[in-house]
Amino acid sequence: MQNGKRRIGSRVPSNNSRNTNRSESFSESICLQKSVECPICGLELPNLQSLNDHIDITHITPEEETQPKNQDFVNSWFLKTINGATTLHIKAAQRLLKLEPYEQNGDQTGAIGIEATKLTDPVITREHWQPEVADMKCHDPTCDKVLNFVNGRIHCRKCGYVFCNYHTLYQAKLSVSASYDPDFGFWSRVCKQCYENRPGYNDVHGQTRSRFPTFESFRKPIADKKRIEFLRLQKRMQRLQSLWSSEEVSVFDALVKNKAKKMEQEIVNWQDDSEVETCPECNNGFTLTRRRRHCRLCGRVVCRFCVLEILHLNQLQNLLICNSCNQNYFKTISFQKDKEHIPGYVLHINHLQVFRHALQNYIKLFKDNLAVLLSGTVVTYDLLQKTKEVRQRFSDLYMRYESTIKKISSYPVNTEEEERLKHCVCAEGKSFLQETALHLQAIPKLQVGQSWSSQMEQDALSRKKEAEEQQNEYIQMKIVIEEQVFLVENMIRKAKLKRNFSEVEILMQSLKPLQDEIQKLEESIEKLNMA
Repeated sequence: MQNGKRRIGSRVPSNNSRNTNRSESFSESICLQKSVECPICGLELPNLQSLNDHIDITHITPEEETQPKNQDFVNSWFLKTINGATTLHIKAAQRLLKLEPYEQNGDQTGAIGIEATKLTDPVITREHWQPEVADMKCHDPTCDKVLNFVNGRIHCRKCGYVFCNYHTLYQAKLSVSASYDPDFGFWSRVCKQCYENRPGYNDVHGQTRSRFPTFESFRKPIADKKRIEFLRLQKRMQRLQSLWSSEEVSVFDALVKNKAKKMEQEIVNWQDDSEVETCPECNNGFTLTRRRRHCRLCGRVVCRFCVLEILHLNQLQNLLICNSCNQNYFKTISFQKDKEHIPGYVLHINHLQVFRHALQNYIKLFKDNLAVLLSGTVVTYDLLQKTKEVRQRFSDLYMRYESTIKKISSYPVNTEEEERLKHCVCAEGKSFLQETALHLQAIPKLQVGQSWSSQMEQDALSRKKEAEEQQNEYIQMKIVIEEQVFLVENMIRKAKLKRNFSEVEILMQSLKPLQDEIQKLEESIEKLNMA
């Protein structure tokens, strides 16, 4: 077939081709000039070219006559070119905007990518779609494009908002009701936010399995046993206290007649001395020097080296407690008291959080009032007074926040962990102060009835620039002096290791002026921030 026509035999070259192929053999040209017979009607024709023309004109079928020539080939080529251009457009947008690649997920029909999502569009509900209006812009906050034929006007199938082509290059599996369904859903075109909010996208830990039930199965019996033992010892201790407080026992009866021992045995049954050969605490045998003693809480027999004498109120003599009862009862009580005790710097940290929250609120309030003053409207007395009050309150909270950081930094602690905690809190607090100082700008010098003008704005900008230059100069000087302080402190430390105390004294005297200078620079920087 050629252009929809059948050809039989070898093709006869045209005149141009024969002119260019004059080097062909003479025998081949003689063969081409022989007459041929039509295989259908038997008509004799001079050459093959005439035979081909005869068949195309005389013997053409009705199906071939109505069949569009090369239509399928042209259509397939056109669709392939359009799809290639669309893919290139998407890839270029992804390269420019640094977006994630559009996933080439397909469906049962074999369509992939955007073509697959087009097939599922009628399936997903459109009740939540944002209505379209004229001059609509892309819903993405970073995009200001007007939605039209060039930029596109695409609805996110999940949230329903309208985006441009650049911000809907994602797809996710959605159910018919436009909810996430990764198992049985349909591939649908969505925006970036809906793509990232799908289940499992932010799961960076992979599949996990909790070991807590296994730990709990081992830990719970031990914890319950300790808890029961503590309650039992606590009950015996209360009975001992009530017994000594209720009974009137003289010193003679308690020491000579051994009445105290009989009263204690009423609370706990004492173990017989003959039943124990070695101490259950240290596993050493009893001797004349390692005598037997009875614990007043559990009644066991232990050696005198494994017994603690505890002075208790309302008792004539010390209470003998073994090491196990001391661990299970008294140390548990001590741990609970330490747990309930809140260090002073923790209270300051709580105050710091309250001040920080208040500062954030006053920053927003001060910005709003300042924006009204600089908007060009006529200044009223109430507005000016309110702005001054907000700034004064803002500066007071700023000073209180800074003083609280100093209290935390100077609070004494006992462990290195608490010292590291203090250091981290103070470093974060100072960072927040530096960010807050940028918002603590001066109120423009405006009178009631005036309005903000361009000349005032230029003067304010020039003053602000001068203050920033002066502040940067102070900061550079402070950095240089802090480096000097660091070097002097290292020299002091080395001199102390060498026990050269005369040199330490001289270095300490030179360190104090440097610290005073740093304090002055900090005060100057703070004044510039407050100005």
